[in-house]
Parts: sequence; structure tokens; C-alpha cells
Amino acid sequence: MPMKWPLGTSAQTVRSAPLLLVDLETEEGITGRTYLFCYMPMGAALVARVLDEALGAIKGERVDPAQLSAKLRRHFRLIAVSGVVGIALAALDVACWDAMAIAVGKPLAEFLGGKRTAIPAYNSGGLGLMATEELADQAEALLEGGFRAVKLRLGHAEFAGDLAAMRAVRKRLPDGIAIMADYNQALTVEGALKRGHSVESEGLAWIEEPIEHDDYAGCAQIARELATPIQIGENFSGAHAMAAAIAAKAADYMMPDLMRIGGVTGWMRAASLAAAAKVPLSSHLMPEVSASLFAVTPTAHWLEYVDWAAAILAEPFRVVDGTVTPPDVPGSGVRWNEEAVERYRME
Repeated sequence: MPMKWPLGTSAQTVRSAPLLLVDLETEEGITGRTYLFCYMPMGAALVARVLDEALGAIKGERVDPAQLSAKLRRHFRLIAVSGVVGIALAALDVACWDAMAIAVGKPLAEFLGGKRTAIPAYNSGGLGLMATEELADQAEALLEGGFRAVKLRLGHAEFAGDLAAMRAVRKRLPDGIAIMADYNQALTVEGALKRGHSVESEGLAWIEEPIEHDDYAGCAQIARELATPIQIGENFSGAHAMAAAIAAKAADYMMPDLMRIGGVTGWMRAASLAAAAKVPLSSHLMPEVSASLFAVTPTAHWLEYVDWAAAILAEPFRVVDGTVTPPDVPGSGVRWNEEAVERYRME
């Protein structure tokens, strides 16, 4: 999918959004759906190959997320149920839950036992590493839809670049707009502490993934020493990883990725862990499904919003006054605009 603005991060620049669309067809004629943001076309091809293999193992089985997960975990055990395999199984899990909610005619949020409510969202669809004047213009544009928060990518080679970016965005935005800063794992512990202390007067809502995502001891040190809250979690591979991070006091806030945490089932486990530890929980990408899961997340914090799938959805989700409400339709509300799917299909 074309992206309105290329997303320059400290790791690489993403100029288009490779999506893998998943339809789980049942004998009763109900289809559960989801999509995956795969970062690069190769990722989509790899996940599709795993899904083909998984289909051979579960075709004809009852749509039961727990039983299907157990069977597929046994099937893939020898090559590890993580990475691409874990992402593929999470996609199946989401599609299963969508199908089950559709079967009983309930929105996914209600099927899971929650209520459809408006979720505060921040716009994450831009503000990569770029010239400060362009950053300021883009920041202003990202407020369309009533957003009251935006995400800014940092991680310039020199700290002066980070500071200039923060100040350019802050100067352009109205008072009261929250700015989340994402380093995409660019720094060392020492570098994160130095830069973190230097920006404490800038009023950031959080500093996200300042160092390698699984260095929980390092993250904990940074969280202890900085006044600005630390946010991690998009790279948690399963709820057990989040449990380890919580035990290490690795961050003030956490934000699991739906497809890395284990789909709807994994998210609900993560939400329980967050509730027990009183950790505010935000989402990472895939807002169309994530919005429904906030209904069963006691410590729900911020929904990360991107519009990368909007053009291929039959009914794109609406942002109203900076919030997203799960639609009042059976399932998650993810349905394809078939004409657009064909138009954007990867060869």
C-alpha cells in the first residue's frame, strides 16, 4: 500500500506498506479476516508460506483458537513457534476470533466481554527522520481528525538533530498536544541516559524503545533514572516476554504488537498481566483490530493509529475528535474493498 509519508526511522526508511490479507473460510460460509503489516514484501511471502503449511494441518478442524494453537504449536515445534511462524499463527488466531464473533452476530469487542467505547488515539503515520521544516508541516497535518497526540521518530547521529526535531514539532503544534518519541532501539544504555536527561524539559509523553528491545535490565535502569516514562513492547514475542519485562521493571508503559504477542488470545493474556502489574497498555499498529481489544484491557492507554490499510477496507475506520470506536458490526469490522485489493495486489 502507498504511504502518505515515508517513515524514516533509525533502522531504515519504510516507503510503502506491504500487507498480507488473511481470509479464514469456514464450512458454514463465515469468513474471518485480518491483515498483517509485514515491513517488507519478503516478510509477506514468508508468512504466507507458513500459513499454507498450517492450513494443511488444520483444514477441517473446528474453529477453536486454543485447540488450533495447541495443534499448530506441536506441528511447528521443531523449528520454533516464534518469528515468522509465531506471526502466522497469530494471524490465524485473529481470524478465528473474527469468525466466531461474526457467527453470533456480535462486534468483537462485545463478543470478548467488553463494550464498544471511544479509544484515545495518537497519529503515528509520519514524523520520520527528516528536515525540521518538513517535520513541522507534517506534524500539523497529522492533527487532522482531531488527534491530540502524535509520534515522532528520533535517533539522529548527533543529539542536536533530535533536539531540533522535537523543538520544531513542539513549536508548530498547539498547546496540549502530546508527543511520543520513538528511538527504534537506536541507542546504548549510556547514550539513552545522556539524551534522556537532556530532553526531560521537553515534555515528551514517553520515550519508546531507546535501546535493544530485549535488554530488560538496561531498559529498567533507564526507566529508574529518567523522569520521562519509558515505553517498550512492540517486539514482545508472546506474553511470556512481557511477563519477563514486567518482572524486570523494564518500562513504565508497555505496547504489545497484536501479531507478535499472539493475536487476540495473546493480547488478552498481556492485558491480564498489565492489569495485575498496573502497567498502562497501548497498542502497536493494526488499529482496526486493536481498537476492539481495548474493550477488555483494564489499563488501556493509547491506540496507535496508522491509515495504511484504509484504502483496501470496505469501510475504513473513522477518527472522531482523536478517538477510534470499534464499529457496530459483527466481528472486528475488517472487510475488503475487493476492487482496491486487486488494484494494489503485489505481483
